[in-house]
Amino acid sequence: LNAIQHRSPQDPMHGVPHILMMDKGSANLSGYFLNLLDRLHVPHIEHASGNPRAKGQVECAQNIVECKFESRLSFITVRDIEELNAYATRWRLAFNEQFVHTRTKQSRNQSWLTIRGAQLRIAPSPELCRELVTTVPTTITVKGDLTITHTVKGHGNKSYDVRDVHGAYPKAKLQIVVNPYRAPDIDILTIDEHGQPLTITVSPRQMAEGGFAATSPVIGE
Repeated sequence: LNAIQHRSPQDPMHGVPHILMMDKGSANLSGYFLNLLDRLHVPHIEHASGNPRAKGQVECAQNIVECKFESRLSFITVRDIEELNAYATRWRLAFNEQFVHTRTKQSRNQSWLTIRGAQLRIAPSPELCRELVTTVPTTITVKGDLTITHTVKGHGNKSYDVRDVHGAYPKAKLQIVVNPYRAPDIDILTIDEHGQPLTITVSPRQMAEGGFAATSPVIGE
């Protein structure tokens, strides 16, 4: 929270929800968006059609933007999208800091700062998020020493020990994706002994001098 309080307004922190309720709009149900939610570990619920009150807080927030910001645009000249975004940023910062919410009796910034660190998931970089939109699980073959290798964008080629992963054996095929919050860690998508989906996060092996794994046996020791 101390880090949140001292971040620059030009360097915002974007949280990722632990669950998302949304309507059945075509954009929400598109393959790209649903794939992004899966990669970010965000379960989603689509509410019944014609029932906007199911997410009334969102509708109310949109109404505030329309009434308190968009209504003022008729009094100014906006030359391009960059200038419009700059106006929106200035209004957002002022509104979230100064206006008191009728239910919480405090500003939205004050409410944000009550979030505990364990509750907050920070979004990966924009570059990684754009990549996650089209990312699908990759099939990797397990090597004879029960390791796999995978190249993670921005981190290079890494080796992972999968000896403790259920269903891993030499020449087995594993489905993996990059973990968006802990790259270059990867998520192995498998099933448990009851046939239920299971995600196992694995970190790269620590390497010693000469390119050997830090856990490799040493002759004479």
